Amino acid sequence: MLLQSAARGISFIEVIIVMALIALVANYTFVVSVGAYRATLRHMSRSSLVTALQHARAESITGHCEAQLCATGMPHGVFIQHGTYVVFEGGSYALRDTAADEVISADPATTARGLFEIVFAANTGDVEETGDIVLSDPTGFTSTTTIGSEGQISWSN
Repeated sequence: MLLQSAARGISFIEVIIVMALIALVANYTFVVSVGAYRATLRHMSRSSLVTALQHARAESITGHCEAQLCATGMPHGVFIQHGTYVVFEGGSYALRDTAADEVISADPATTARGLFEIVFAANTGDVEETGDIVLSDPTGFTSTTTIGSEGQISWSN
């Protein structure tokens, strides 16, 4: 009996199957990474907003001011613009001291509705206008930040 050893290579079908499996894994990885990226942007926008609000409230409570004629503290606030949150010093955004502005970047794809100008009273941190700030991203995800009458800042999602 003769033993024959057949040298066998990889068939075209096997190559196609392996390429298809690699493409499926790559597609899944892409979808998961895009979702993770969007979630990170959502959390960063909310965190930036909450940080801006907490900073403005702390500046109001401690009586911090950069104005030359300021002896008793100044109100501070946050103005929400497309793509930025502006922490300002003064009784309103329109009457603020622009030299004291602090601009915090936000995700430009995120939209805000509700309160756009929040002013914390000097030395107390209270606010006159209470309400919600709702951030929405293009996928429909929303996060709500609530401002209470004594300046409490709470959020969900």
